[in-house]
Amino acid sequence: FGVANLISSDTDVRLSLPSHQKAKVADIVVNARVACDPELLEQIVKKVLEHQARQIDAALEYRQLQSFRPGRPVPTHRYVTAKNS
Repeated sequence: FGVANLISSDTDVRLSLPSHQKAKVADIVVNARVACDPELLEQIVKKVLEHQARQIDAALEYRQLQSFRPGRPVPTHRYVTAKNS
């Protein structure tokens, strides 16, 4: 398998683990932390994937889609006063 990473809209995609193979079937996992409405993000991702699939004459099959807004973090420990260094 191969792994590509896009960490910012200011940088190019980085192939961190090239497969050096031609694939007939691929699983794509998109793990994105984006400041926008989850439903909008899902629409954008699907639109981009469908566009790219058309470019290479590929068929898409969505097996699982999840988009959500995570809750605020709840720390288990807090300092009452500042810790001295």
